Amino acid sequence: MQFLQKFFPVAKFMQLIKGIWNFTQYEQESLSEACEWFKGLQMNCSHHGYSSQRLVHIFYGGLSQHNKTCLDVAAKENLMHKLTNATVEIIEAMVSNAYNGIGDTRILKRPTGVHLVEASSSSIAIHQKLDVLAKQMEILTKAQI
Repeated sequence: MQFLQKFFPVAKFMQLIKGIWNFTQYEQESLSEACEWFKGLQMNCSHHGYSSQRLVHIFYGGLSQHNKTCLDVAAKENLMHKLTNATVEIIEAMVSNAYNGIGDTRILKRPTGVHLVEASSSSIAIHQKLDVLAKQMEILTKAQI
């Protein structure tokens, strides 16, 4: 017991347990990257004490909505309704497919803000035609008054 306390203090153990419990997939992270990260968290604290079922629930709960939906579709129902072994097999198959390039489950953030458009000769010509039309409309409205 003293060995564990000396080289692996309770505070460090609690920090690692908390890391597993609070697992969350990052926005730009693929399913396979998230899975590797989660496995790494478990390896850092191999004596975490969580059951396989609890680990599956933590992992699934920390995934993006997009990846949860993909896994549910692969399971043909809510993944959490499956038995733990079947759930693990589905997750591993999806991760394997992502490694093989079959499906990219990466979450991409859409760019927001102002988009710059370069002026081309055709857009300049269109603006010139619109100016001519605007002047003609102005002349017509003045003639009617």
